[in-house]
Amino acid sequence: MKKIIVVISFLLIGICAKAQDFNKAKLDSLFSLIDENDKAMGSFSIFQDGKEVYQNSIGFADISKNIAASVKTKYRIGSISKTFTAVLFLQLVEEGKVSLDTKLDQFYPEIPNSADITMEFLLDHHSGLFNYTSQQAYLEYMQEPKSKEEMLGIFKKNGTSFTPGSRFEYSNTNYALLTFIIEELTNKSFAEVLQERIVKPLDLKNTYYGGKIDVNNSEANSYKKRKTWMPETETDMSVSLGAGALVSTPTDLNVFYSALFNGKLLKEATFEKMIDVKDKYGYGIIKIPFEDYLVYGHSGGIDGFASISYYFPKEKVAYSFVLNGLDMNSSELVKGPLKIYFGEEYELPVFEEEYEPALSDLKSYEGTYSTPMLPIKLKIFIEDGVLMAQGTNQPSFMLDPVEKHKFKYDLAKLKIEFRSSENKLMLSQRGGEFELTKEKEEVVSE
Repeated sequence: MKKIIVVISFLLIGICAKAQDFNKAKLDSLFSLIDENDKAMGSFSIFQDGKEVYQNSIGFADISKNIAASVKTKYRIGSISKTFTAVLFLQLVEEGKVSLDTKLDQFYPEIPNSADITMEFLLDHHSGLFNYTSQQAYLEYMQEPKSKEEMLGIFKKNGTSFTPGSRFEYSNTNYALLTFIIEELTNKSFAEVLQERIVKPLDLKNTYYGGKIDVNNSEANSYKKRKTWMPETETDMSVSLGAGALVSTPTDLNVFYSALFNGKLLKEATFEKMIDVKDKYGYGIIKIPFEDYLVYGHSGGIDGFASISYYFPKEKVAYSFVLNGLDMNSSELVKGPLKIYFGEEYELPVFEEEYEPALSDLKSYEGTYSTPMLPIKLKIFIEDGVLMAQGTNQPSFMLDPVEKHKFKYDLAKLKIEFRSSENKLMLSQRGGEFELTKEKEEVVSE
Protein backbone atom coordinates (compact mmCIF):
# COMPACT_ATOMS: atom_id res chain seq x y z
CA MET A 1 0.00 0.00 0.00
CA LYS A 2 2.82 2.43 0.86
CA LYS A 3 4.49 1.75 -2.50
CA ILE A 4 1.23 2.44 -4.32
CA ILE A 5 0.76 5.70 -2.42
CA VAL A 6 4.32 6.76 -3.20
CA VAL A 7 3.86 5.99 -6.90
CA ILE A 8 0.58 7.92 -7.05
CA SER A 9 2.20 10.85 -5.23
CA PHE A 10 5.01 11.00 -7.78
CA LEU A 11 2.49 10.80 -10.61
CA LEU A 12 0.52 13.72 -9.16
CA ILE A 13 3.70 15.76 -8.70
CA GLY A 14 4.63 14.98 -12.30
CA ILE A 15 1.23 16.11 -13.59
CA CYS A 16 1.36 19.35 -11.61
CA ALA A 17 4.90 20.06 -12.74
CA LYS A 18 3.95 19.44 -16.36
CA ALA A 19 0.91 21.70 -16.07
CA GLN A 20 2.98 24.56 -14.70
CA ASP A 21 6.06 23.97 -16.87
CA PHE A 22 5.17 26.66 -19.40
CA ASN A 23 7.36 29.29 -21.04
CA LYS A 24 6.85 32.17 -18.61
CA ALA A 25 9.63 34.20 -20.23
CA LYS A 26 7.87 34.03 -23.60
CA LEU A 27 4.58 35.07 -22.02
CA ASP A 28 6.32 38.01 -20.37
CA SER A 29 7.89 38.92 -23.73
CA LEU A 30 4.50 38.88 -25.47
CA PHE A 31 2.94 41.26 -22.97
CA SER A 32 6.03 43.49 -22.90
CA LEU A 33 5.90 43.72 -26.69
CA ILE A 34 2.23 44.73 -26.61
CA ASP A 35 2.96 47.26 -23.86
CA GLU A 36 5.99 48.77 -25.59
CA ASN A 37 3.99 49.26 -28.79
CA ASP A 38 1.08 50.79 -26.82
CA LYS A 39 -1.40 48.29 -28.27
CA ALA A 40 -3.37 47.43 -25.14
CA MET A 41 -3.76 48.17 -21.43
CA GLY A 42 -5.10 45.74 -18.86
CA SER A 43 -4.53 42.66 -16.70
CA PHE A 44 -4.19 38.92 -17.41
CA SER A 45 -4.39 35.76 -15.32
CA ILE A 46 -3.99 32.00 -15.85
CA PHE A 47 -5.19 29.37 -13.37
CA GLN A 48 -4.27 25.70 -13.29
CA ASP A 49 -6.25 23.34 -11.06
CA GLY A 50 -7.85 26.27 -9.25
CA LYS A 51 -4.57 28.07 -8.50
CA GLU A 52 -3.07 31.14 -10.16
CA VAL A 53 0.11 30.24 -12.05
CA TYR A 54 0.57 33.44 -14.04
CA GLN A 55 -0.43 37.10 -13.72
CA ASN A 56 0.55 40.23 -15.62
CA SER A 57 -0.62 43.83 -16.04
CA ILE A 58 0.33 46.39 -18.66
CA GLY A 59 -0.43 50.04 -19.31
CA PHE A 60 -2.28 52.39 -16.99
CA ALA A 61 -5.36 52.19 -14.82
CA ASP A 62 -5.55 55.98 -15.06
CA ILE A 63 -3.38 57.92 -17.49
CA SER A 64 -4.03 61.43 -16.17
CA LYS A 65 -2.95 60.41 -12.65
CA ASN A 66 -0.10 58.21 -13.95
CA ILE A 67 -1.47 55.15 -12.11
CA ALA A 68 -0.03 51.96 -13.60
CA ALA A 69 -2.22 48.87 -13.96
CA SER A 70 -1.46 46.19 -11.38
CA VAL A 71 -2.81 42.98 -9.85
CA LYS A 72 -5.00 45.23 -7.65
CA THR A 73 -6.64 47.07 -10.58
CA LYS A 74 -10.36 46.45 -10.96
CA TYR A 75 -12.19 46.72 -14.28
CA ARG A 76 -15.71 46.71 -15.66
CA ILE A 77 -16.22 43.26 -17.21
CA GLY A 78 -19.22 43.95 -19.45
CA SER A 79 -21.17 40.90 -20.60
CA ILE A 80 -19.18 38.41 -18.56
CA SER A 81 -21.63 39.69 -15.93
CA LYS A 82 -24.23 37.49 -17.64
CA THR A 83 -22.61 34.29 -16.37
CA PHE A 84 -22.90 35.59 -12.80
CA THR A 85 -26.52 36.63 -13.38
CA ALA A 86 -27.39 33.22 -14.85
CA VAL A 87 -25.85 31.43 -11.85
CA LEU A 88 -27.84 33.57 -9.40
CA PHE A 89 -31.08 32.88 -11.26
CA LEU A 90 -30.40 29.14 -11.52
CA GLN A 91 -29.75 28.99 -7.78
CA LEU A 92 -33.25 30.40 -7.27
CA VAL A 93 -34.60 27.76 -9.66
CA GLU A 94 -32.93 25.07 -7.54
CA GLU A 95 -34.62 26.52 -4.47
CA GLY A 96 -38.06 26.33 -6.10
CA LYS A 97 -38.61 30.10 -6.15
CA VAL A 98 -39.07 30.10 -9.93
CA SER A 99 -38.83 27.64 -12.82
CA LEU A 100 -37.37 27.73 -16.31
CA ASP A 101 -40.91 27.48 -17.66
CA THR A 102 -42.22 30.46 -15.67
CA LYS A 103 -43.59 33.10 -18.04
CA LEU A 104 -42.45 36.70 -18.05
CA ASP A 105 -46.02 37.98 -17.65
CA GLN A 106 -45.97 36.79 -14.02
CA PHE A 107 -43.55 39.63 -13.38
CA TYR A 108 -43.94 42.21 -16.16
CA PRO A 109 -47.12 41.70 -18.21
CA GLU A 110 -46.56 45.07 -19.90
CA ILE A 111 -43.59 43.69 -21.86
CA PRO A 112 -44.65 42.62 -25.41
CA ASN A 113 -45.15 38.83 -25.84
CA SER A 114 -44.57 38.36 -22.09
CA ALA A 115 -47.20 35.58 -21.94
CA ASP A 116 -45.10 33.54 -24.39
CA ILE A 117 -41.62 34.33 -23.06
CA THR A 118 -40.27 31.78 -20.57
CA MET A 119 -37.40 32.33 -18.17
CA GLU A 120 -35.40 29.88 -20.28
CA PHE A 121 -35.92 32.11 -23.32
CA LEU A 122 -34.41 35.00 -21.36
CA LEU A 123 -31.44 32.90 -20.26
CA ASP A 124 -30.59 31.53 -23.72
CA HIS A 125 -31.59 34.59 -25.82
CA HIS A 126 -34.66 33.12 -27.51
CA SER A 127 -37.11 35.72 -26.17
CA GLY A 128 -37.35 37.85 -29.31
CA LEU A 129 -37.09 41.04 -27.23
CA PHE A 130 -35.27 43.84 -29.04
CA ASN A 131 -31.73 44.48 -27.79
CA TYR A 132 -31.95 47.90 -26.15
CA THR A 133 -28.22 48.61 -26.53
CA SER A 134 -28.59 48.40 -30.34
CA GLN A 135 -30.77 51.46 -30.72
CA GLN A 136 -29.41 54.92 -31.50
CA ALA A 137 -31.19 56.36 -28.46
CA TYR A 138 -29.11 54.15 -26.17
CA LEU A 139 -25.97 56.10 -27.05
CA GLU A 140 -27.76 59.27 -25.94
CA TYR A 141 -28.95 58.07 -22.50
CA MET A 142 -26.45 55.37 -21.51
CA GLN A 143 -24.42 57.67 -19.24
CA GLU A 144 -27.48 58.86 -17.32
CA PRO A 145 -28.98 57.14 -14.24
CA LYS A 146 -32.21 55.29 -15.03
CA SER A 147 -34.87 53.95 -12.69
CA LYS A 148 -36.34 50.47 -12.98
CA GLU A 149 -39.56 52.00 -14.28
CA GLU A 150 -37.70 53.95 -16.96
CA MET A 151 -35.84 50.87 -18.14
CA LEU A 152 -39.03 48.81 -18.28
CA GLY A 153 -40.60 51.61 -20.29
CA ILE A 154 -37.72 51.43 -22.77
CA PHE A 155 -38.09 47.64 -23.11
CA LYS A 156 -41.85 47.97 -23.65
CA LYS A 157 -41.43 50.67 -26.29
CA ASN A 158 -38.69 48.77 -28.15
CA GLY A 159 -40.98 45.78 -28.68
CA THR A 160 -39.90 42.50 -30.26
CA SER A 161 -37.81 41.25 -33.16
CA PHE A 162 -39.30 37.74 -33.61
CA THR A 163 -41.67 35.17 -32.12
CA PRO A 164 -40.44 33.83 -28.74
CA GLY A 165 -38.61 30.52 -29.05
CA SER A 166 -38.33 30.63 -32.84
CA ARG A 167 -34.63 31.48 -33.00
CA PHE A 168 -31.56 32.81 -31.18
CA GLU A 169 -30.66 36.49 -31.08
CA TYR A 170 -28.38 37.98 -28.44
CA SER A 171 -30.18 40.67 -26.48
CA ASN A 172 -29.05 42.54 -23.38
CA THR A 173 -32.73 43.15 -22.62
CA ASN A 174 -33.03 39.51 -21.49
CA TYR A 175 -30.44 39.84 -18.73
CA ALA A 176 -31.60 43.28 -17.65
CA LEU A 177 -35.02 41.72 -17.04
CA LEU A 178 -33.44 38.77 -15.18
CA THR A 179 -31.80 41.35 -12.90
CA PHE A 180 -35.18 42.77 -11.93
CA ILE A 181 -36.70 39.30 -11.53
CA ILE A 182 -33.89 38.21 -9.17
CA GLU A 183 -34.57 41.32 -7.09
CA GLU A 184 -38.33 40.55 -7.04
CA LEU A 185 -37.76 36.94 -5.97
CA THR A 186 -35.30 37.77 -3.18
CA ASN A 187 -36.67 41.15 -2.10
CA LYS A 188 -33.07 42.39 -2.19
CA SER A 189 -30.96 44.47 -4.54
CA PHE A 190 -29.02 42.61 -7.21
CA ALA A 191 -25.79 43.85 -5.60
CA GLU A 192 -26.77 42.26 -2.26
CA VAL A 193 -27.74 38.95 -3.88
CA LEU A 194 -24.43 38.85 -5.76
CA GLN A 195 -22.46 39.43 -2.55
CA GLU A 196 -24.39 36.84 -0.54
CA ARG A 197 -24.53 34.03 -3.09
CA ILE A 198 -21.28 34.27 -5.06
CA VAL A 199 -18.80 36.86 -3.77
CA LYS A 200 -18.72 35.84 -0.09
CA PRO A 201 -18.88 32.03 -0.60
CA LEU A 202 -15.99 32.18 -3.08
CA ASP A 203 -14.12 34.88 -1.14
CA LEU A 204 -13.82 37.05 -4.23
CA LYS A 205 -11.76 40.06 -3.14
CA ASN A 206 -12.49 42.46 -5.99
CA THR A 207 -15.88 41.61 -7.50
CA TYR A 208 -19.04 43.65 -7.04
CA TYR A 209 -21.87 45.49 -8.77
CA GLY A 210 -20.32 48.64 -10.19
CA GLY A 211 -21.06 52.31 -9.66
CA LYS A 212 -19.32 55.49 -10.67
CA ILE A 213 -15.70 54.66 -11.51
CA ASP A 214 -13.45 55.43 -8.53
CA VAL A 215 -9.73 55.40 -9.33
CA ASN A 216 -9.02 55.88 -5.59
CA ASN A 217 -10.59 52.44 -5.10
CA SER A 218 -8.16 50.94 -7.65
CA GLU A 219 -10.76 51.02 -10.42
CA ALA A 220 -9.57 51.63 -13.96
CA ASN A 221 -10.88 54.23 -16.37
CA SER A 222 -11.26 53.12 -19.97
CA TYR A 223 -9.78 54.61 -23.11
CA LYS A 224 -10.06 54.69 -26.88
CA LYS A 225 -7.06 55.03 -29.17
CA ARG A 226 -6.79 57.97 -31.49
CA LYS A 227 -3.23 59.17 -31.99
CA THR A 228 -2.95 58.76 -28.23
CA TRP A 229 -5.20 57.17 -25.59
CA MET A 230 -8.27 59.31 -24.92
CA PRO A 231 -10.94 58.87 -22.21
CA GLU A 232 -13.94 56.77 -23.22
CA THR A 233 -17.57 57.13 -22.17
CA GLU A 234 -18.72 55.90 -18.77
CA THR A 235 -22.00 53.99 -18.93
CA ASP A 236 -24.18 54.30 -15.84
CA MET A 237 -24.59 50.92 -14.18
CA SER A 238 -28.33 51.45 -13.69
CA VAL A 239 -28.50 51.07 -17.47
CA SER A 240 -26.21 48.02 -17.75
CA LEU A 241 -27.74 46.04 -14.85
CA GLY A 242 -26.98 42.29 -14.69
CA ALA A 243 -26.28 42.33 -18.42
CA GLY A 244 -22.97 44.16 -17.93
CA ALA A 245 -22.62 46.06 -14.64
CA LEU A 246 -20.09 43.99 -12.71
CA VAL A 247 -16.57 45.02 -11.72
CA SER A 248 -13.87 42.40 -11.23
CA THR A 249 -10.30 41.30 -11.93
CA PRO A 250 -8.95 38.46 -14.10
CA THR A 251 -7.92 36.63 -10.92
CA ASP A 252 -11.43 36.77 -9.46
CA LEU A 253 -12.93 35.74 -12.79
CA ASN A 254 -10.73 32.65 -12.86
CA VAL A 255 -11.75 31.80 -9.29
CA PHE A 256 -15.41 32.14 -10.31
CA TYR A 257 -15.22 30.00 -13.45
CA SER A 258 -13.07 27.36 -11.73
CA ALA A 259 -15.64 27.14 -8.92
CA LEU A 260 -18.54 26.97 -11.37
CA PHE A 261 -17.00 24.09 -13.32
CA ASN A 262 -16.08 22.22 -10.16
CA GLY A 263 -19.54 22.08 -8.62
CA LYS A 264 -19.27 24.84 -6.04
CA LEU A 265 -22.13 27.04 -7.24
CA LEU A 266 -24.78 24.80 -8.83
CA LYS A 267 -26.01 21.23 -8.57
CA GLU A 268 -24.65 18.95 -11.28
CA ALA A 269 -27.97 18.59 -13.13
CA THR A 270 -28.49 22.35 -13.16
CA PHE A 271 -24.94 22.98 -14.32
CA GLU A 272 -25.30 20.48 -17.18
CA LYS A 273 -28.36 22.38 -18.39
CA MET A 274 -26.45 25.64 -18.13
CA ILE A 275 -23.65 24.47 -20.45
CA ASP A 276 -25.95 22.61 -22.86
CA VAL A 277 -25.31 25.03 -25.68
CA LYS A 278 -28.03 25.22 -28.33
CA ASP A 279 -28.06 27.84 -31.07
CA LYS A 280 -24.66 29.15 -29.93
CA TYR A 281 -25.60 29.90 -26.30
CA GLY A 282 -26.29 28.06 -23.04
CA TYR A 283 -27.52 29.87 -19.93
CA GLY A 284 -25.15 32.84 -19.64
CA ILE A 285 -22.29 30.88 -21.19
CA ILE A 286 -20.87 30.07 -24.62
CA LYS A 287 -19.01 27.07 -26.05
CA ILE A 288 -15.97 28.65 -27.66
CA PRO A 289 -14.05 27.33 -30.67
CA PHE A 290 -10.33 27.22 -29.90
CA GLU A 291 -8.05 24.81 -31.72
CA ASP A 292 -8.98 21.23 -30.70
CA TYR A 293 -9.84 22.14 -27.11
CA LEU A 294 -13.25 22.07 -25.45
CA VAL A 295 -13.69 25.59 -24.04
CA TYR A 296 -16.52 27.45 -22.31
CA GLY A 297 -16.75 31.06 -21.20
CA HIS A 298 -17.92 34.51 -22.14
CA SER A 299 -16.61 37.79 -23.49
CA GLY A 300 -17.55 41.35 -22.61
CA GLY A 301 -17.29 44.89 -23.81
CA ILE A 302 -18.51 48.15 -22.32
CA ASP A 303 -17.23 51.65 -23.11
CA GLY A 304 -13.46 51.14 -23.68
CA PHE A 305 -13.31 47.91 -21.62
CA ALA A 306 -12.92 44.49 -23.27
CA SER A 307 -12.87 41.18 -21.40
CA ILE A 308 -12.64 37.44 -21.93
CA SER A 309 -12.91 34.45 -19.58
CA TYR A 310 -12.18 30.94 -20.88
CA TYR A 311 -12.35 27.65 -19.00
CA PHE A 312 -10.89 24.36 -20.27
CA PRO A 313 -12.70 21.57 -18.33
CA LYS A 314 -10.41 18.71 -19.38
CA GLU A 315 -7.20 20.62 -18.70
CA LYS A 316 -8.66 22.47 -15.67
CA VAL A 317 -7.20 25.71 -17.01
CA ALA A 318 -8.83 29.13 -16.68
CA TYR A 319 -7.65 32.16 -18.63
CA SER A 320 -9.06 35.66 -18.23
CA PHE A 321 -8.14 39.16 -19.20
CA VAL A 322 -9.79 42.53 -18.80
CA LEU A 323 -8.59 45.50 -20.83
CA ASN A 324 -9.28 49.19 -20.42
CA GLY A 325 -7.69 50.10 -23.74
CA LEU A 326 -7.34 48.11 -26.97
CA ASP A 327 -5.67 49.01 -30.27
CA MET A 328 -5.14 45.57 -31.83
CA ASN A 329 -7.04 42.43 -32.76
CA SER A 330 -8.14 40.96 -29.43
CA SER A 331 -7.87 37.43 -30.84
CA GLU A 332 -4.07 37.80 -30.60
CA LEU A 333 -4.49 38.20 -26.83
CA VAL A 334 -6.36 34.90 -26.74
CA LYS A 335 -4.35 32.84 -29.20
CA GLY A 336 -0.89 34.00 -28.11
CA PRO A 337 -0.99 33.44 -24.34
CA LEU A 338 -2.88 30.14 -24.61
CA LYS A 339 -0.61 28.68 -27.27
CA ILE A 340 2.41 29.66 -25.21
CA TYR A 341 0.91 28.19 -22.05
CA PHE A 342 0.03 24.88 -23.72
CA GLY A 343 3.48 24.66 -25.29
CA GLU A 344 2.33 25.01 -28.88
CA GLU A 345 4.21 26.78 -31.66
CA TYR A 346 3.63 30.52 -31.67
CA GLU A 347 5.55 33.43 -33.16
CA LEU A 348 5.43 36.74 -31.34
CA PRO A 349 3.56 39.42 -33.33
CA VAL A 350 5.43 42.06 -35.31
CA PHE A 351 4.06 45.58 -34.96
CA GLU A 352 5.10 47.57 -38.00
CA GLU A 353 5.52 51.33 -37.95
CA GLU A 354 2.25 52.92 -39.00
CA TYR A 355 1.93 54.82 -42.25
CA GLU A 356 1.09 58.51 -41.67
CA PRO A 357 -1.44 59.70 -44.28
CA ALA A 358 -1.58 63.29 -45.49
CA LEU A 359 -4.40 65.44 -44.10
CA SER A 360 -5.43 66.32 -47.68
CA ASP A 361 -5.96 62.62 -48.39
CA LEU A 362 -8.03 62.16 -45.21
CA LYS A 363 -10.27 65.06 -46.20
CA SER A 364 -10.83 63.56 -49.64
CA TYR A 365 -12.20 60.38 -48.03
CA GLU A 366 -14.86 62.13 -45.91
CA GLY A 367 -18.47 61.47 -46.77
CA THR A 368 -21.26 58.89 -46.53
CA TYR A 369 -20.88 55.70 -48.56
CA SER A 370 -23.54 53.11 -49.39
CA THR A 371 -24.39 50.11 -51.52
CA PRO A 372 -27.65 48.19 -52.12
CA MET A 373 -25.75 45.09 -50.97
CA LEU A 374 -25.52 46.32 -47.35
CA PRO A 375 -28.34 47.39 -44.99
CA ILE A 376 -26.26 50.20 -43.46
CA LYS A 377 -24.47 53.28 -44.71
CA LEU A 378 -20.89 54.02 -43.72
CA LYS A 379 -19.98 57.53 -42.64
CA ILE A 380 -16.29 58.47 -42.96
CA PHE A 381 -15.06 61.52 -41.07
CA ILE A 382 -12.03 63.07 -39.35
CA GLU A 383 -11.95 63.33 -35.55
CA ASP A 384 -8.97 64.44 -33.48
CA GLY A 385 -6.75 64.22 -36.54
CA VAL A 386 -7.54 60.57 -37.36
CA LEU A 387 -9.93 58.91 -39.81
CA MET A 388 -13.10 57.48 -38.30
CA ALA A 389 -15.91 55.28 -39.61
CA GLN A 390 -19.44 54.80 -38.34
CA GLY A 391 -22.17 52.48 -39.57
CA THR A 392 -25.82 53.50 -39.31
CA ASN A 393 -26.91 53.43 -35.64
CA GLN A 394 -23.55 51.98 -34.56
CA PRO A 395 -20.63 53.32 -32.49
CA SER A 396 -17.80 54.99 -34.41
CA PHE A 397 -14.35 53.41 -34.68
CA MET A 398 -10.89 54.50 -35.78
CA LEU A 399 -9.41 53.34 -39.06
CA ASP A 400 -5.72 52.47 -38.86
CA PRO A 401 -3.65 53.53 -41.89
CA VAL A 402 -1.78 50.72 -43.64
CA GLU A 403 -0.48 52.43 -46.76
CA LYS A 404 -1.64 55.17 -49.12
CA HIS A 405 -5.47 54.98 -49.46
CA LYS A 406 -5.63 51.73 -47.42
CA PHE A 407 -6.92 51.35 -43.85
CA LYS A 408 -7.96 48.60 -41.47
CA TYR A 409 -9.91 48.00 -38.28
CA ASP A 410 -8.45 44.89 -36.67
CA LEU A 411 -11.15 44.37 -34.04
CA ALA A 412 -13.70 43.63 -36.78
CA LYS A 413 -11.17 42.28 -39.33
CA LEU A 414 -12.21 45.08 -41.64
CA LYS A 415 -10.18 46.51 -44.52
CA ILE A 416 -10.99 49.60 -46.58
CA GLU A 417 -9.38 50.97 -49.73
CA PHE A 418 -10.43 54.44 -50.89
CA ARG A 419 -10.71 55.29 -54.57
CA SER A 420 -11.26 59.02 -54.27
CA SER A 421 -11.10 59.73 -58.01
CA GLU A 422 -14.09 57.40 -58.44
CA ASN A 423 -15.87 58.54 -55.25
CA LYS A 424 -15.85 54.94 -54.03
CA LEU A 425 -14.37 52.70 -51.38
CA MET A 426 -13.76 48.95 -51.36
CA LEU A 427 -14.69 47.22 -48.11
CA SER A 428 -13.59 43.68 -47.27
CA GLN A 429 -14.50 41.76 -44.12
CA ARG A 430 -14.28 38.04 -43.32
CA GLY A 431 -14.22 36.98 -46.97
CA GLY A 432 -16.91 39.41 -48.20
CA GLU A 433 -16.06 42.28 -50.52
CA PHE A 434 -18.27 45.29 -51.26
CA GLU A 435 -18.01 48.42 -53.38
CA LEU A 436 -19.57 51.46 -51.73
CA THR A 437 -20.24 54.73 -53.53
CA LYS A 438 -19.96 58.14 -51.91
CA GLU A 439 -23.32 59.87 -51.76
CA LYS A 440 -23.62 63.38 -53.14
CA GLU A 441 -23.91 66.04 -50.50
CA GLU A 442 -27.20 67.90 -50.46
CA VAL A 443 -26.86 71.57 -51.28
CA VAL A 444 -29.05 73.70 -49.06
CA SER A 445 -30.15 76.90 -50.82
CA GLU A 446 -30.70 80.00 -48.72
